[in-house]
Amino acid sequence: MKTLNFKTNEAVAIDSRATFSSAKAMEADTILKNGGSSKFFMICSKIKYLGYLAIIAMHLSAANTSCNRDVTVMFNSNGGSDVEAQIVKQGKRAVEPDAPTRERYNFDGWFIDNNSFRNKWYFATNTVVDDITLFAKWQEITFTVTFNSNGGSAVAPRTVTHSNRATKPADPTREGFVFDGWFTDNNTFANEWNFSENTVTKNVTLFAKWIVQYTVTFNSNGGNAISAQTFLTVGKASKPADPTRAGFVFGGWFRDNNTFTNEWNFTTNAVTASVTLYAKWNKVKLLETIIISDRYKHFVKFEYDSQNRITKISNYTFGNHFWTETLLYSGNDLVSSWRGSFFQTYTKIGKQISFGGDNENRIDLDSEGYPIKYEFPSSFDDSPIVINFKFQGGNMTMVDRDDYTYDNNKSPLVHCVSPEWWFILFWRDFIDIAPYASKNNVIKIKRLDGEIIEYTNKYDSDGYPIERTERSSWTGESVVKFQYK
Repeated sequence: MKTLNFKTNEAVAIDSRATFSSAKAMEADTILKNGGSSKFFMICSKIKYLGYLAIIAMHLSAANTSCNRDVTVMFNSNGGSDVEAQIVKQGKRAVEPDAPTRERYNFDGWFIDNNSFRNKWYFATNTVVDDITLFAKWQEITFTVTFNSNGGSAVAPRTVTHSNRATKPADPTREGFVFDGWFTDNNTFANEWNFSENTVTKNVTLFAKWIVQYTVTFNSNGGNAISAQTFLTVGKASKPADPTRAGFVFGGWFRDNNTFTNEWNFTTNAVTASVTLYAKWNKVKLLETIIISDRYKHFVKFEYDSQNRITKISNYTFGNHFWTETLLYSGNDLVSSWRGSFFQTYTKIGKQISFGGDNENRIDLDSEGYPIKYEFPSSFDDSPIVINFKFQGGNMTMVDRDDYTYDNNKSPLVHCVSPEWWFILFWRDFIDIAPYASKNNVIKIKRLDGEIIEYTNKYDSDGYPIERTERSSWTGESVVKFQYK
C-alpha cells in the first residue's frame, strides 16, 4: 500500500495523509464524472494516473517475487546418448552438458527448434525464462576415398558416409597396360577392394594395379591393314594372312624397316615386349628370257596374259626355234597345254592336278595350294619318278628325288606360276624364280654317285635371280642368266 500526499482548496476536503488505493482512484474518477471543478478535475486526474502506476507497481512487485521460481531444461538427443535434464532459477543460465554421442555421427550443438535447426542455444549467453526442451543436431560422419592410379589417368576422390560403400569409378587407362583392379596395398597388391562388399569406416587410399600389355603391331608398308595382336603374358604371335599390294609380292615380316635383315619367325620368336613388324615387298617381275648357254644360243622365252599367267613357252637352240608350249586357262584353272603335236589336259581333282595322255603325270597340292608331290613316268623303267616338295611360309625348303636331295631354302628345280594353281617346269636344274628363290649364294648338291654339283647364285636388289653358275667335274662350268620384262 502506497501513501500519497497532496493539497486542495475546493469541492471536497481530502486528508493530506489520505491512503491511496485503487478504490480511491475509482472514487475520484466518479467525482470527476459528476461535474467537479476543473481544478478538482486536475487533482482527480492526477490521482487516477498515480493509481494506475500503483497498480503496475503492484504487478511488478509480484513479478519480482516470481523470478525466484524453478524452471526445467530438457535435452532431446535425437537418437544419441541420454543427457540429464537441469533445474535452474528463472532468468538464470543452464550449464552446458557433455556432448552426447551417436554411432556414425558427429554432434553439432543444441537447438530450440527440432528438424529445421535454425536457432542454436548458446549456454554462455542464453537465460532460461520458462521450461524448455533443447534438441541435438547431428552430422553424419564422412570419409574420403582417394584413388592413386599409379601412372594411369586421374580418378577423382569419393566422399562416403560412415559404413557405406563407395561407388566404383570408371577404370583408368594407361598406354601399354591393362587395368587389373583397385587395392589397399601398393606394390604387393594382395588386398583388392570390393566395391560391392567393402564399407568405408575411415579415410582410405586405393592403388591401381596394372598388367603390362604386349602389342604386336603390323606395319604393312603400303599393303592392306593387318590387325594388331595383344598379349598379357609372354607368348607367340599368330601369323596373320599375308597382306597384298598391287605390283608387289609380299616378302615377310621384319623387325627392321627398309634394311629388312631381321625377319620375324612366328614359330620360334616369343613376344616379350611390344614390337612393330614391317612388311617387306618385292616388286613383281615377270621372267622374259632364260639364257641357258651363250655359246650354244640356247634360251627359253615366256609370254603372259593380262593376269600375268604364262601363256606360251618357247625354246630356242642355236638361235633357232625348237619347240613352243601353249597353256590355256578356264577361270583361274590351267586346263590344257600342248607342245607341237604333244597335247596334255590338266584336271584338278580335290588337291591333285593330273595331266598327260592318260593322266600319268600327277601333282598333289597341300591345303594352301602348294605342290607337295610330283609323279611322272620314268623313261628307263616302269617305276614312276616321284619328287616331293616341302614348304614353310610360302618358301620351298627341300625337294628330293631318286638321285638328288636338296636341303637348302628353295629348289633350283621348280618355278611356281601362282600360289593357287601351279604349273611346274622341269628342265635340268636351272629354274629358280623369286620370291621362291634361295637366298644362299652357294648351293651344293650331291648325287648318289658322289658327284658334287655346285651352284653360285646372284640376285638383284629386289631378290630376283639374275645369274646362276653351275660347276661340276663332268660338265665343267655353265652359266644361266635370267632376264625380266
